[in-house]
Amino acid sequence: ATAPSQASSEWEKIVAEAKKEGQVTLYSFGFTGDIGSAVAQGFRKAYGIKVDIVTGIGTVLMERIRTENRAGKFIADTYDTSAVFVSQAKADGLTINAGDLPELNENVWQVHPRMDKEGHIYGTTIAVTTLYVNTSLVKAGEDPKSYKDLLDPRWKGKMVFPSPVTTPNAIRAYVAYKKYGVLDDSYWSQLSKQDLRIAPTIRDLDSMLARGESVVEISGVDSTVNPFIKNGAPVKPISVAEGIVVSTGAPAIAIVKNSPHPNATRLFLNWFFTQEGQRAYHETRASTSPRKDLPNFAPAAGLIPMNNIRLVDMDMEVETARVQREGIFTKQMGVEIK
Repeated sequence: ATAPSQASSEWEKIVAEAKKEGQVTLYSFGFTGDIGSAVAQGFRKAYGIKVDIVTGIGTVLMERIRTENRAGKFIADTYDTSAVFVSQAKADGLTINAGDLPELNENVWQVHPRMDKEGHIYGTTIAVTTLYVNTSLVKAGEDPKSYKDLLDPRWKGKMVFPSPVTTPNAIRAYVAYKKYGVLDDSYWSQLSKQDLRIAPTIRDLDSMLARGESVVEISGVDSTVNPFIKNGAPVKPISVAEGIVVSTGAPAIAIVKNSPHPNATRLFLNWFFTQEGQRAYHETRASTSPRKDLPNFAPAAGLIPMNNIRLVDMDMEVETARVQREGIFTKQMGVEIK
């Protein structure tokens, strides 16, 4: 009978210490622009604590955290990027258990954010990976219906592909489809001969499709494409025959080892998963929260039927990280590493 009271008292101490620390530094790929501002302002309004956001590509930010740790110079409190990179940071000993976060004990989750049993990694959104097309360049009824349709000569030289060196989107699809026995290595080897345009980052991938520099986007992610659709870009998703790839770890977030503001960081992470925090994040980025008590903020034109999914678990995210780290898919697709 005393457990809830004790837990409440301990959390109150964390809140008090967090306010004394007064700051959280977030190294992030996803909390950019209006999204980061909405979250930072919401948290500061709730607790009076400042959020500093340092943005960049996941691999670059992880290397920065490694360098700072080796130098004994601890700046980052928390790290947000793809679960592929966060799982690697965990394997390298750069993350810690977030401890008991009260909001994650609530029965409000359609997909629980906790991704690993040790409590290091938390998915921030329900991310869907599939094909996207530019509707100004593809006539109605002529859309590719599956990944296999992309082997047709009519698509040669007209598709943009995420670099497997810097972006895990396509690698996640590669691992998922292989795991479910849908697409094998020979398919991707054939696809690599279609004169693919390689985009170095997710933002480049989406921008090229929205601007009409490509006709088809391979392995696009709804959470990054939807803001373009929301702003009127002539883009739509394809519910591919192979099944859409669904993950809660694209992106994911973790607390960095030796966080200089440990209490404020735990409080931030807990607040982020409240209804208020999730609304600030997902409404701004037009995406889907894992909470059941919030609507899907995706624009109508970006909604994807969820009746044929290939769910990605943490083991598959770890495999995605291995495939990327060892350059397996990079070699398969013939992408030059510079």
